[in-house]
Amino acid sequence: MAVDNETSSSKRFFVDQGSLTDILLYSTFEKMQLTKASLTLCKGDLVGFPGERVNVRGAIWLRTMFDSQPKVKTIDVKYLVINIPNPYDMILGRSSLNTIGAVVSTPHLAVKFPISEIEVNVLHADQKEAQWCYKECLKPRMAEPRNELISPQAFPRVKDK
Repeated sequence: MAVDNETSSSKRFFVDQGSLTDILLYSTFEKMQLTKASLTLCKGDLVGFPGERVNVRGAIWLRTMFDSQPKVKTIDVKYLVINIPNPYDMILGRSSLNTIGAVVSTPHLAVKFPISEIEVNVLHADQKEAQWCYKECLKPRMAEPRNELISPQAFPRVKDK
């Protein structure tokens, strides 16, 4: 899979069948030399499974190619742009997977999708790259500093008997 523009290409995707949206990391947005003017205003937060909230910087439509040469399927994908530390460039969610009619096999690191009425394309991930990304995701991240102060009265003490 690849997202191309005139200046660069991005190929490190995380296929997330549980995600409702397609996500472009802000670091990738900058690497692709896209301008902030190309972002569509998108107010709100993205809420993850553990309830963590991430501010959405905007949305952008990008041409996305699903290919294993010579077979290519290209669609326009609306990505939400967020700024979080992540080893992946993009997260491909259910929306795009459903659009191309994809079937995902996690144990095989593969995605199958039809490219015509009689042909099915299979994309395989690079196992070493997938292992590296997985290990990077497991590394502890430094928590962002909180601006709020918690009063000592918020934690009542238990009296000894």
